[in-house]
Amino acid sequence: MARRSDHTREELTNLALETAEQLLLEKSVSEISARQIAKGMGYTVGTLYTLFTNLDDLFIHILGRFLDQLYQRCQHAIENETTALKRVRSCGKIYLQTALDQQHIWEMLFSNKLQRDQSHAWVEQKIELLFAMLNSLLKELAPNKTDIKIEQGAHMLWGSVHGITVLSLQGRIGSNQAERLQLMDEMICCFVQGWSR
Repeated sequence: MARRSDHTREELTNLALETAEQLLLEKSVSEISARQIAKGMGYTVGTLYTLFTNLDDLFIHILGRFLDQLYQRCQHAIENETTALKRVRSCGKIYLQTALDQQHIWEMLFSNKLQRDQSHAWVEQKIELLFAMLNSLLKELAPNKTDIKIEQGAHMLWGSVHGITVLSLQGRIGSNQAERLQLMDEMICCFVQGWSR
């Protein structure tokens, strides 16, 4: 068992988050205990609770890292695509792929079990950044639409992307990952073609 002095507080925090993220590759939030995380870290449960208020606090910080990763992946795709349509298509596929790769973390976004309080307002800000990115892409596709129409379009498109993602994770749409990504791509193309008129 490591001693607390072996790592700085920042290193311990990252170690706890990375350990929990590894567990979340195989298990859902409800299957993971503080004891499992502490054991994976090589520290005591008491040490874990000097870093986070409770397990919800730890999982919400993982959610923040997940949202940052999603934003960065979309931003990278935007910088490397040549048209607004290609950028939107890439972001949709990234959303689906990220959910498929990190299903248990993605599910935390929509979980009512995690108790967020005012100290976690920064999570909503990260979500707003993702919507701001989508709004800007739709504005590029339809520059004559009002801001309200752009915002409505972003919510409609996200709802469609989210629906395909949920059905994909449940195995209710597409027979394999490639087919699910293709369905996502085709849906986005159809949506943009109709909405941007």
